[in-house]
Amino acid sequence: MNHTLTQNEEQLIIDALKNCLRETYTNMSEKFETIHELDTLVSSFMNDGTVMVVLYKASDCVLMLGSPVELPQYPMYTAQLDQREGFKAGANSEIQGTKYEAIVQFAHACLESSVKRG
Repeated sequence: MNHTLTQNEEQLIIDALKNCLRETYTNMSEKFETIHELDTLVSSFMNDGTVMVVLYKASDCVLMLGSPVELPQYPMYTAQLDQREGFKAGANSEIQGTKYEAIVQFAHACLESSVKRG
């Protein structure tokens, strides 16, 4: 089944990615943002000089006051943005054919284009 995102849903993803990456690049700190409408948790953090962006199904996470206290072992999507080594990413095959696949594909395209422009 083909799932497509609305323009509003795409904007929610863009805003969450921007907010997380801005916080991580500016303060070198971990940032989480939940997109309730899409059941998606966006996370960004630094790992040995590499910025990591991870997407989870929010319903699979245990949240307390908006911050995750427990995350699933296997996220929907993981991306590494490294100044030297470039952009690497991978998606969990379990999301194929679901609405989450469209979310991950759009987030991936946003991140990939931001690295190429950067």
